[in-house]
Order: sequence, then C-alpha cells, then structure tokens
Amino acid sequence: MSKIDTSDWQRLSFSVGEVNRTVEVSLRAECDLWLTDLELLTAIWQSKERFLRMGELRDLLLLTPSGLTRVVDRLVRRKLLRRVTVSVDKRGSAVAMTPLGFATYLRAKEVCDLALQSALADKLSGTQLRTLIRTLQPATTPNRT
Repeated sequence: MSKIDTSDWQRLSFSVGEVNRTVEVSLRAECDLWLTDLELLTAIWQSKERFLRMGELRDLLLLTPSGLTRVVDRLVRRKLLRRVTVSVDKRGSAVAMTPLGFATYLRAKEVCDLALQSALADKLSGTQLRTLIRTLQPATTPNRT
C-alpha cells in the first residue's frame, strides 16, 4: 500500500482547485454559469432518458439536498431546465434540459474544453495527462453497493 500524507493531499487538492477556478472563471465570463451548473447539465445530457431525478443528481454531483435545490432553481429560473413528473412514480421529482439549456450546455462545454486545454493540456505532455487520468481513475470511481 502506498503512503500519503496531508502535504500530498494538500498539493493534489490545490491543483484540482486551481483547475476548477480556471474553468469557472471562463464559464462565468462566457456563459454566466458556475462549474456546478455545467456539472448538472452534463449529468442530464449524459443520462439515457435526458432527465434525472433529484436523488440521482444529488448522488452524481455530491451535493446536499438544499445545495442541489438551489442549483436547480437557478437553472429553472434561467429556463435552462424544466421540472418534469416521472411517469412511473408520480411522487418523484426530476429535471430535464430545455432547448435553451441544451444550447447553453454545448457552448459551456466548448468553453470548459478550452479552459482545460490552457489549465492542463498546455502544461502537461500527452503522456503525463493520460497517466494522471489513468492513475486517478480508481480513486474517483464511485463505490456504490
């Protein structure tokens, strides 16, 4: 087993924070979105049904129920999301992207990709970037039972 200490964790956390900050500054300037907004839109875009229940979103985004509600409410007010009733379980609450949300998502993804290029890809070789992604994969895969 490898040994890690708090200084290693701090370096990793700081690096991730710097990349997130770079992406968020670009998203705010170009799309008026927060990084969490893009993460939520991405989760819905990647879902098979193109909608997700609130509980599914909360698990995917690692947000508290109240934090998720604030993000969803903000995106609903901006007409990027709409609330939908789940036909199988009418008690369930879900959200789906609107056409404006879809267009905004595509633009935000472009902005994010460019920001990631400057924050990571321009600073690391292709080999370093692939190694970083491959190395972190086991630590970032949800352990759901």
